Amino acid sequence: MFNKLRNTVKETAIYSIGNIASKLAGFVLIPLFAENISIALYGLLTLFEICFDIINPISNVGVENALMRWFYDKESDGKRKSLYFTVFVFSVLSTFVVLILAYILMTNYTSAIFSSDVNKSLILIFLSSVFMRLVVASPLTLLRIKQKAIKQTGMVVLGLVITVSLTYVFLQYYHMELYGVFLAQLLSNLVLLILLVPTVFNNIQFKLEKEILKKMLHYSYPLVFSGLLTTVLVLSDRYILKYYYSLGDVGVYSLAYKISNIVKICITTSFLQSYVVSYFKGMNDVKESDRFLVKSLTYFVFIACYLSLFIVYFGKEVLVVLSSGNKDYWQAYVLLPFLLVAVILAGVRQISSMPIRREKQTRLLSIYSICAAVLNLLLNFVFIPEWGAYGAVISTIISQLLVVVIYNLYLRNRYQIVIEYRRLFILVSLTLVVFVPLLFLNELNLFIRIPVKVFILVAYPFLLYIVSFYSKDELHRICGAWKKWSKLSDLKKNITKIKI
Repeated sequence: MFNKLRNTVKETAIYSIGNIASKLAGFVLIPLFAENISIALYGLLTLFEICFDIINPISNVGVENALMRWFYDKESDGKRKSLYFTVFVFSVLSTFVVLILAYILMTNYTSAIFSSDVNKSLILIFLSSVFMRLVVASPLTLLRIKQKAIKQTGMVVLGLVITVSLTYVFLQYYHMELYGVFLAQLLSNLVLLILLVPTVFNNIQFKLEKEILKKMLHYSYPLVFSGLLTTVLVLSDRYILKYYYSLGDVGVYSLAYKISNIVKICITTSFLQSYVVSYFKGMNDVKESDRFLVKSLTYFVFIACYLSLFIVYFGKEVLVVLSSGNKDYWQAYVLLPFLLVAVILAGVRQISSMPIRREKQTRLLSIYSICAAVLNLLLNFVFIPEWGAYGAVISTIISQLLVVVIYNLYLRNRYQIVIEYRRLFILVSLTLVVFVPLLFLNELNLFIRIPVKVFILVAYPFLLYIVSFYSKDELHRICGAWKKWSKLSDLKKNITKIKI
């Protein structure tokens, strides 16, 4: 059990590199866009990105996500290579069909979609880049399933480096504007696909598993539908906020949202990339997989709370630097703690859903997700007119918390899974206690408050020991790890022994 959790944490750290790199690439490109394309074209690029966000989940009806559920199922024993071949072929063909339909819609309703006339050749190169991007996603998903975290992350980072480099060349020297942006994406993913060809051919058998594919589609389509609807409803808070207040309020809320996404990128997304595969790999041993869920949930909340404290403690300083002294941007800081709570709850919700996914009850998950999204929308209309951005955050927290409570009741009653409520209570309570000094620290001089903040954050894990958060087994392993890694003379030796 502990080895499984340790590998999950290691893979989380590795996946974080790729996820952070993707965000950094976006920041790196902003000055390049500002210099080479107009603000109107940048707005058009944003609309194209929204089109991709809609196309992506429906391109293969979520069958690649279903592959994670079926790959280690007993039903797939001896059929994994033919199963992946089936999924790969279906994904390529279905993506091609969806993109043809997208081309027809985008060329015939250009003004409605983009609020301006867009050249058909630009739409074509955009969809070509999307096709290549989605095809490459298949072998990258396979690497995740086979827990090849280093190779998968290496490919992602390589693709980002090629994309940024080609985008720079096409914009700076050839002045290709959006054509250059999409061509860079197309070529970088083509390079990745060529490099991943051996991965594909080493893991396929030319045989179609039609019956299993039908079951996978039955499993995945409710999640695709609810995911799309949830995305639309959840994003409604920006529009409602704009309706009742101003674009400035929307900007402050969006900025705080982006900063809180650091936890989502570094912890939630990266943790789930590893956890989901590890869970499904061991799901045939139901008792062991349930224990893995319980421990994973506790450790996820611990890591997420600790990172959230770092963000909250130093969020104001970061905002001051990033905003170049513009105090209007500093308002985003007060929203951070609330948004971080919502992000953590979203992660807990996804982890808690795994037994339901294991039993293929995706319609149930879909119903819960849609109900939460509708509740979020209704609460937005209740709270935003009164409290503005705070109302939007509170609506999100309430809807997420309700689903978490429902999931945990379902886990207890249906699967007899008992979460470590005592430890989670200790963890959350101490996090709130550590948060309280921050209300006064920000009034102190910079050279005083920074050392004090660092001291408190360093003390946090030790405070957890004082309040008896750690189990005896965990304390034993922590002591062992300290003895191992505190010997600087053995540092190189210990690093070389790390395996993923």
